[in-house]
Formats: sequence, structure tokens, C-alpha cells
Amino acid sequence: MYAITADGNIVVLNPHQYNFEMRVDVELCDRPKHSERAGWQVVIDETTTRDDRGELLISSATSTSDIPISIAPGSYHIEIRGRGLQFADQPDSTSPGDVWRMQVWPADGNAEASYPPQQRWP
Repeated sequence: MYAITADGNIVVLNPHQYNFEMRVDVELCDRPKHSERAGWQVVIDETTTRDDRGELLISSATSTSDIPISIAPGSYHIEIRGRGLQFADQPDSTSPGDVWRMQVWPADGNAEASYPPQQRWP
């Protein structure tokens, strides 16, 4: 599990190759949440800046269109969590059962130093 950040974009790579039914819950917050980290296999923290369009786009490699989420222009912290990841048991499954949550809140550079450590997939 990796997140790559460039030019305000965050690309999350999930090593399960046929995950066509991956569900992602998105929650817009007004302040940091950082709840439930212990129950997740992967937790990734990234920061992005949205321009004057004020739009966050959610898409996948297999989707035919983006899902727009309206947000105010500015910098945002994005926490992406995943659990239920299975690779050895279901390498070719199209519905491996993983669960994803993305929480977005206004970034505060001073607060980021106190965030809990990220959890990476081994």
C-alpha cells in the first residue's frame, strides 16, 4: 500500500489487482479526527492543496468518471485507512472484502507533528 503525492494529487496504490468492488467512504471534517487507527491495517496521511476550483475528485483506474466533492480552496489533510486486506488467500478475487475510509479536514502545519504514526502494509 503506497500513497504518492505530486502537484496536489494523491494516488493510492492497492496491491490487490482485481478489486472492482472497492468501496471508499469519504468524510469531510472541520478538524482532525484520528479515531480508530488501531483497528485498521493501513493508515496513510497526506496533505494536498486545492486551487480556486475548490474541488476534490475521487476516481479509480477502472472508473469512467470522477466523483467530485466540493470543498473550499485551501490546504487539506487527508487520512486514508484500509482494513480487510487479503492478498495470499484471494489473489484473483474481484471482491476481496477490504474496507476503505477517507477523512478530509483543513490542514494545520503545526498540528501535523502530533499526528499518530502512519501504519503501512508490510
